[in-house]
Amino acid sequence: MSTIQEKYKKLIFARQFFISEKKENAKILENFKYFRFDNLHIYVHSKCDTIYLENANRSILLFGYLLDSLSPIYNNEECLNNAFSNSKNIDELTEYTDRFCGRWVILYKDKTGIYAFNDATGLKQIFYATIKNKKYISSSENLIAEVCHIHVDTEVKEKFLKPMNNHIGWWWPGNKTPYKEISSLIPNFYLNFKTFKIKRFWPNKKISFVKPVSITFNNLDKLLKNIHASFFHRYKGNLALTGGIDSRLNLAYCKPYIDSLKCSTFYYESKNNNEDFEVPKIIARKFGLDYELYKTDTKPDKEFINFFNRNSSLKNSFFCNFNYTGYCNYPENYIYIGGILNEIVRSKYLYRPFNHKPKDIANLTYMGNNRFAVKAFDFWLNHALIAKEKFNTKTEDLFLIEQKLGRWNAMLKAESDFIHDTFEAFNSRNIMFLILSIPTKYKRKGFNDAYAFLYEKNWPELLSVKSSSLVKPKKKSLKIHLWEWLKWIQYLFK
Repeated sequence: MSTIQEKYKKLIFARQFFISEKKENAKILENFKYFRFDNLHIYVHSKCDTIYLENANRSILLFGYLLDSLSPIYNNEECLNNAFSNSKNIDELTEYTDRFCGRWVILYKDKTGIYAFNDATGLKQIFYATIKNKKYISSSENLIAEVCHIHVDTEVKEKFLKPMNNHIGWWWPGNKTPYKEISSLIPNFYLNFKTFKIKRFWPNKKISFVKPVSITFNNLDKLLKNIHASFFHRYKGNLALTGGIDSRLNLAYCKPYIDSLKCSTFYYESKNNNEDFEVPKIIARKFGLDYELYKTDTKPDKEFINFFNRNSSLKNSFFCNFNYTGYCNYPENYIYIGGILNEIVRSKYLYRPFNHKPKDIANLTYMGNNRFAVKAFDFWLNHALIAKEKFNTKTEDLFLIEQKLGRWNAMLKAESDFIHDTFEAFNSRNIMFLILSIPTKYKRKGFNDAYAFLYEKNWPELLSVKSSSLVKPKKKSLKIHLWEWLKWIQYLFK
């Protein structure tokens, strides 16, 4: 275990929880709040909010916070109580939570067993393991490893970590972690604690395109307005502002709450692209924002690096420096407003009918044909193809939601938990379902029709500040169409 300076000790595994079948005496859990949930032993860091409710032979426990996209007036406990009282079993409960945004994990018990599941993209993570015949659940795989004294798998180091070479674009693929014994719960699945098996519960209805598309656009806009109203009713936000169109769209929805909003930019100076700190400065001046610009050029001390790596899934030096700047400068009691999940409105991947094999999926990423990644994506893909057949989803969309925008983004946000909690407005299954129901031509990569509508409805003047991200998406060329058909024919005759 690394030596950690006193100033970092209270922040180790901040906002995390740990669940065990037996009472633990690990030193790392000494400062965690302890209580029982049925026969389980629960340990919760002081920065992780919890709410417990029970009724007859049923009980429910919330870690994190809920925002209701349909009724923004409800607070955290009211949201949980509504979900609990309006459902009789795990399937009804998961369906009710489609309406929730936020960052949360729910533990639910009834006469059939105990179940765990989380928010739409797994922004608050769930890891689970069986070690020496004992079951464990936590929001941090490193916390399980530390309590149970297990180490990073040697094979994983050689076959996956070395080839990735500290690149910022990789994540732990499928349901994998650095530890052979520990798995990650993929978003939109629940874990049955009794059997320790998982089940996909979303999508739960067939995707169909609604005409005219303006109906879907208006419904999406309404949900996003409700979510922001719910958030600002309870919390103070610090919006991460960049030169891109995602963070600017977040700003558009924050317009009614601009007097209580802070904005900031953390940046590395680059000779190739300075838009991410030049454009925000222009926006801040033009629209009178409470804005701070932070250059991430201060190198962290050795103790911070040890502390950060102990909390981190990725252990990347770029993100270590980024978070050190946040640790030194981030405003206290402000929740970080991020925009990575907005990308689901701008189709990142070309839709290809031949993406039915793990290698096809792995090639959507920086990981390419890495054998460890291909095998890990095979597990996820088997479930995704069942959803595709049953609910008319596109494999690429589910991959974006549950892997790229799910696991990668969740890992990044978990690394900042010792500084702040995180809010992403698109992190709701209701929101995701609407976006999946928008025809592709309206949500192409770039400044598309869906984005134009949402800006026009909220703060169109923000578009007066020009940047390269405001370029409208190009239509597919005949060459690309022919190439895709050729690949499809090749796939059919393999």
